[in-house]
Amino acid sequence: MGINWAMAGGMLVVYAAPMLDPRWFPPLALVGFGYYPLMLGLVVCGIWWALRRNSRFFLSLMVLVMGWTVHPRFWQWPSFEESNEKDLSLSSLEESANSSQGERLVVMTYNVANFRLTSTEGTEKEDGFESPRDYLVYLLDSLKPDLAGFQDFVSWDPQHFDVLRQMNQDPRIRGFTFVGLNRARRAVCFVQRNFRTVSTSPDFFSGLGLWTRGKVLDFGYHNLGEGDSPTGLLWADILLNNDTIRAMNVHLASNRISAQDLQPVRSLDLQSDTAQKSIFRIFKKIAGNARLRALQAETVHKKVKASPHRVVLMGDFNDLPHSFAVCLAGDGLRDSFVAKGRGFGHTYAGGFPSFRIDHVMADPTLSVLGHRVLPGRHSDHHPVIAVLGR
Repeated sequence: MGINWAMAGGMLVVYAAPMLDPRWFPPLALVGFGYYPLMLGLVVCGIWWALRRNSRFFLSLMVLVMGWTVHPRFWQWPSFEESNEKDLSLSSLEESANSSQGERLVVMTYNVANFRLTSTEGTEKEDGFESPRDYLVYLLDSLKPDLAGFQDFVSWDPQHFDVLRQMNQDPRIRGFTFVGLNRARRAVCFVQRNFRTVSTSPDFFSGLGLWTRGKVLDFGYHNLGEGDSPTGLLWADILLNNDTIRAMNVHLASNRISAQDLQPVRSLDLQSDTAQKSIFRIFKKIAGNARLRALQAETVHKKVKASPHRVVLMGDFNDLPHSFAVCLAGDGLRDSFVAKGRGFGHTYAGGFPSFRIDHVMADPTLSVLGHRVLPGRHSDHHPVIAVLGR
């Protein structure tokens, strides 16, 4: 019973995570990692007492019921994805879009990881895509999103081809407008009309980007306190079917967990001094960067509230789905996964921590018709698609 009480108390702390500002005490950022083990423990304890016909099972039941608004942020039924997820995702999203009685808005957020191939290089050729750029063009052509937000986007550097120019010349996705950050970390607009480029900006974009088929009325960028880092908040007022939407693409501070940090942990030799030091270093990084994300989320929240138009907030939040930063930034908005997601919705494909860290959140006046996390190993993140009704 003592173990049961300890897990019940731990779960209540997890429920309170959005109210626990890590700026008070950085380790508070780690409480969300206890959700899954505590959930399993409470279920096991509840079954144990029920089989013994002991009324103590009500403790686990009561605590689990108290979190009925929290559980959907971590998982949705069904918990197992279908075998042919790629086709099912595209077809079901199309069905969701077509089933809308009014106009619909297809939104995508995708951290493209600078278009660098992951460690599983064979995946790109096995699924028919020669490069991460080809996979991105496939998504834009197949889903035909009205709006897409990219993080860690790079248009050109000495080691990469000119991605944006190649996309501009691709007949499948012609006719788009791109808002991105130039070398000076200033927002500039790259416009294509009648298959010709109209832009006075340099041929270099890096970091955040917004891709749209609509007309961009205004745009801007807010640095969220990371200096020259390609993170922050990029926004644009976009006219889509006589309706103006403010798209806000965010990339909050990363935990900066390196492959060197993870190597001892992946060896499963957790008793070794090296592994324990690595685990301590990982959690220290998570806790430290959580303080910065709290400050950034506060700024994002203010910008959302100050918007003169309905907001669609998307991006890489680099934090747990039920954390102080994510809940503050998305306060008052509708989480597409909570509304129409399924399974665990994990969007990070690079290993630990494998949680849902990429989000699409919309103004409550926009209904959510569909949400999917698409497979693929062309980045350390999975693309997230949401279909919104207007």
